[in-house]
Amino acid sequence: MPVFSQLERLDFTGKNVFPVMSNEGSGLGHCVSDLAQICQGAKIGSGLSIHGKDAVSSEAAIQKWAEENITD
Repeated sequence: MPVFSQLERLDFTGKNVFPVMSNEGSGLGHCVSDLAQICQGAKIGSGLSIHGKDAVSSEAAIQKWAEENITD
């Protein structure tokens, strides 16, 4: 999997990782646990799952999620 191969090469020590994905019904699936294994040293924050058909109209949901989860 190309994305995981790239993530394995990066240093996530002390970084925050927030999974944001679109899907067609699976939600975040195993994404959070997979990222926790691959992004060694990172703190995995709350994720956001957007149903693919709703992606175009999801700006408000993304904004709300970001305000609640991502801080400076």
